[in-house]
Amino acid sequence: MTTAQINILDHLDQDEMKRIAADAFTAYCVEKFRTDSERIFSNAAYGAVRKMVDEAFDGRALDLVTENTKRVITQMSAHTVFGSKGVYDREDTAGRKAITAAVTKHNQRIENRVAALIDSITKDDVLTALMDAEVNFKLSPA
Repeated sequence: MTTAQINILDHLDQDEMKRIAADAFTAYCVEKFRTDSERIFSNAAYGAVRKMVDEAFDGRALDLVTENTKRVITQMSAHTVFGSKGVYDREDTAGRKAITAAVTKHNQRIENRVAALIDSITKDDVLTALMDAEVNFKLSPA
């Protein structure tokens, strides 16, 4: 099989390459708008709101966040703190990264502790748990 090498600069000048690139970019944007316009508008809205919030803070953002840190933290959910990367996130949260690193680092200790706890379960523990549980059985005709 023969491979041909073509130097595009021999056939197009700078203006033609710019026009082709602009046309391709325009076509991509039009297609993206057709398939994901809601996200485009939502991102634009977030951008506008961020700008308005920055202006409203009038340079006091750090002070306001510092003053309200305890209140903000107590209102955070486990998902907010330990969330995994989602569709709109670039990466896992710092909390998720920290807990994953800790579990990886201490994996053997965790396994040993779980095994020890399982070994300590007695027959009486299982019977007590079953008696305290609400169990419903449905018998189906077989």
